[in-house]
Amino acid sequence: MRIRGHHLLCLQGFRGLGYNEEFIRRMGDVTRCLAGEPNCPIEPITAPDMICEVCPHNRDGRRKTAKATSTGWRPGKELHY
Repeated sequence: MRIRGHHLLCLQGFRGLGYNEEFIRRMGDVTRCLAGEPNCPIEPITAPDMICEVCPHNRDGRRKTAKATSTGWRPGKELHY
């Protein structure tokens, strides 16, 4: 699954709340997918991902976010959830 690194942090605290119903549904879908697949491969990316697509703060694929590289994650390096 290609996902922005900071969303891995967001998913840890996700409790079914969010910006709007579409965003909540997408976060829930991703959370269930990751929880249901042991060792789900994840590729951190810096580009907008499937969660960004439904975020009301997404403006033409741009949003200011914290960089995941400070955690040691690197775009294109596969991780396991």
